[in-house]
Order: sequence, then structure tokens, then C-alpha cells
Amino acid sequence: MRKNLVILVLIIFIASCSISQKNNHTRLKGFAKETSIWVEDNSTTIKGLVNLSSKNNVLVVIEGDGNAWINRYTPSSDPTPKLPLNFIVASSLPPSWIYLGRPCQFNKDKDETICNSLLWTMDRFAEPTIQLYNDFLDSIKSQYGLSSFHLLGYSGGGTIAAILASQRSDVRTLTTLAGNLDVTLFNEHHKVSAMPSAINPKDLVEQLEKVPQRHVIGLDDDIVPMKIIESYRKSFVKDDCIEVETVETLEHNRGWKDYWHNKQFVPPTCN
Repeated sequence: MRKNLVILVLIIFIASCSISQKNNHTRLKGFAKETSIWVEDNSTTIKGLVNLSSKNNVLVVIEGDGNAWINRYTPSSDPTPKLPLNFIVASSLPPSWIYLGRPCQFNKDKDETICNSLLWTMDRFAEPTIQLYNDFLDSIKSQYGLSSFHLLGYSGGGTIAAILASQRSDVRTLTTLAGNLDVTLFNEHHKVSAMPSAINPKDLVEQLEKVPQRHVIGLDDDIVPMKIIESYRKSFVKDDCIEVETVETLEHNRGWKDYWHNKQFVPPTCN
């Protein structure tokens, strides 16, 4: 079912914008490039930015989990990230890109009947949540006449990207940054409750085997450690389409801006 998108054109210069901790709606605007289009779906509270110079080689960037938890027992009331991924990778984005937040991020006036904390906690990788993204991408694809996407996701956004790549025929490549690609092992590593409704990318080998992939992981990342990526990769009989890039100086929440400095996004390929 196609969703109705509310489209707002933003003419905003990054240099003139300020990041307000008190106004998440403004924070999303603050990271918009000049002539970016702000898209939001009021029925799912997913918000994002569209910046298309052409209909080719469109990169979809999916945000991480953000401020999902206050502590290991208490969900946050506002999952908006303190430093949105779009700002971190801004200098490396190709001419055509789409940035998508996670449900209820950047939402100044949350509808509590829609913004249940399960969306950014226990059900963040469940099929209904993934369907929100499928519907959203279908709407954007139809509205702008797009034929395909490259996907890039950070942390839990990498999980979302991998699941989408397994379900859609219009995904050309998959790139993750500190991506949680084995949800079960991740929860075991952190000794937290299992997520029975979660779709685990590790279980999607057959659907992902021919998708060109690059997974970037920091060797100092103790949130998504190297063993998560290794577990995912070992689940493939053939890994000709999987590239794993390890970076010594990267932690989960630090070093990514330096990593992307003077680096341009290059889609992965199969060997």
C-alpha cells in the first residue's frame, strides 16, 4: 500500500543552521543541503531528506539506533541521534542521495499512539518496522521515477539496510558501517534480552548471496565487535560479493567523521 508523503522544500544553508538539542525537528532541517527536499510520512513518523541531481546511482543512507535507551533497562522517550549520520558522511555523499531516519527520530510532536517505544527497542528489526521502510521507499521511488538504490546503513541502520536488500529487487549494493548483522549474537554479547520478532540478517544468506556488499568495522568497536561481522560472513557458502574493511582507529561512536574525510562513496562489487 502506497503511503502519502508530505513534501516540504528546504532552502537552507548548513553554515547558517544551528543544532538545537531542544528542537529535533529543526535539527533535521539543520543538516539539509541547499535545495534538499524534506520527506515525512505522518502515518509512520519516518522522516528524511531527498537530494537528487539525477535518477541514477541514488544512495539511501539509513540512520543508526540513535538515543534509543537511557540505560540497559529504560527506553528513551526520544530516539533522535545526537549526531545524525547524514552530517558525518555529508562530504562523501554522491550527487543523488536519500537520508532516512528511524521511526520517531526527529519528531518534535510525537503521536504517542504511533510512537510506541517498541519501534526503537524490541521491535526495531521486526517485519512491521521493515515494512514501514519498504512502503516509504516505494513511495519515493514512484514519486521521483527512480529505478534502483544503493543502501548504506550505520549500526542498527545497517541491519535495516541488509534486511531491505534481502527483500527488494531494486537494491543494487549494500554497505554497512558498524552494522549489526547477527542480531542474536549481538544480544548474547551484550547479555540483553532476545528479540523474538527480529529478522536476523545472518539468516538471509540465500537472498543476499549475490548482492555486492561492503561492511566497515572498527577494531576498537566494543558495541558491534568484529565477531558479529565474522559470524555473518561465515554463514555464506560463497562470499565473492562480500568485502569486509577493518579500520584500527574506529570505535562504534567515534572516528567515523575522520574515516569519511576526503573519501567518496564507491559502491561495492562482486569479485
